[in-house]
Amino acid sequence: MNYTGLFQDSKTGVIKIEFIVGGKLLGGGSGFIVNGMLITNHHVFLGCHFDLEKTQVKLTRHCGNKYDRALMSGTEFSQANISSSEESKEDYTILEIEKFPKKISNFFEGYQFSLESCDKVCEGLPIAFIGYPFNKQNVTGAFPFCGS
Repeated sequence: MNYTGLFQDSKTGVIKIEFIVGGKLLGGGSGFIVNGMLITNHHVFLGCHFDLEKTQVKLTRHCGNKYDRALMSGTEFSQANISSSEESKEDYTILEIEKFPKKISNFFEGYQFSLESCDKVCEGLPIAFIGYPFNKQNVTGAFPFCGS
C-alpha cells in the first residue's frame, strides 16, 4: 500500500479539533468526515465540556496548499452529537454535520471516508493511523492488523 498516496488523497477529510477557553488550548484531537458525519473519539468530544458557554471549538482541515478553519461554540459543537460510546468501551462520538451552524457548512466539503463491514477486515491487513499527533497532520504508522 502506498501510504503517501493515501495521505494525499484523504487529507481534506481529516479534521483537527481544538478546544479553547480564555485563549488557552485545553484539549483536542482528530476527526474524520464519513457520509455527512464527523466521527471522533469520545475522549476528544469530552474536551468541549469544560464549560460549554465559554469553550470555543476550532476546526482545521488541509485544503490544497492552505488550511481552512472554522469556529463555533462548545454548545454548538455539543448539540451536533447524535451517538457516543462510553470512553472505556468503544471510545467514539458521531456528530451530524447538518446540525453544525450553517455558517460553516461548506467547511466539510472534503474527502469522504467510507466505513467497511467487519467481514472485510482480516488479520494481517495493513492499517494506517491518520490524524494530528503532536499538532502536525501526517500518517503516523502502518501496522498489520492482529484481530482476536
